[in-house]
Amino acid sequence: MKQEEYIRFLEIYSKKNFGLRLSALRERKGVSARKMSLDLGQNKNYINSIEVGNHFPTMQAFFEICYYLSISPSEFFTEKSLKAPEDHDITELLCRLPPHIFQHLSQIITDFIENSVY
Repeated sequence: MKQEEYIRFLEIYSKKNFGLRLSALRERKGVSARKMSLDLGQNKNYINSIEVGNHFPTMQAFFEICYYLSISPSEFFTEKSLKAPEDHDITELLCRLPPHIFQHLSQIITDFIENSVY
């Protein structure tokens, strides 16, 4: 494969993955591509054209998309952002615990899992 073909392949593959990610996050929020497009002040097909890999948003538009989805730009590229909202709540609470309390809680959970019959 020539270098130009390889670069084009990566570009198409990246756009497709970006679009799939956007679609998953949008669906988790429970809004249509059309509604999201209009809410962002764009034409009705804007989000759909990103999701199908026709183009990338500008950097500013990407930040607006993340804000709309209530995620950080880094969360856009991580699996964490696909977890259910209640998962985020418990994770955030656990992160606020002092280390020694977190260790005790972790041990309780481990003991519970190892000694419980489901």
